[in-house]
Amino acid sequence: MAPLGRSRAMLPMQLLAAVVCLLPPGTRALFPAAEACVNDILGAIDDIVNGAYDIVQAASDCTLPGLSELSCASDLTDMMSYWFNTGNVLSTATIECGSLDNNCAAAITQGCADMTDVSNN
Repeated sequence: MAPLGRSRAMLPMQLLAAVVCLLPPGTRALFPAAEACVNDILGAIDDIVNGAYDIVQAASDCTLPGLSELSCASDLTDMMSYWFNTGNVLSTATIECGSLDNNCAAAITQGCADMTDVSNN
């Protein structure tokens, strides 16, 4: 038999568990999805690296001795696409890593990324 002090300490915990189980699914906090969170962070790092690569390419294509206007524009729009994709991934990561819903920001930045990607082709 458990001591009296222990059964009283468990009562609030059992009550809390009962209340949480009775709440409708929409009112509970969204729990972090570790796999999706890690995938988003790695995707953001990949986009940052690719954007930095395009900055380096633009530095060589957009200078006067060998100025190539088409290559320069391609590098810049590709870079912008990667930065917008980074914004999209980080906006998505806020819900998968934390419980902050930024789907509106994710949709807007993805739209900008798609526009700049289409202008590159």
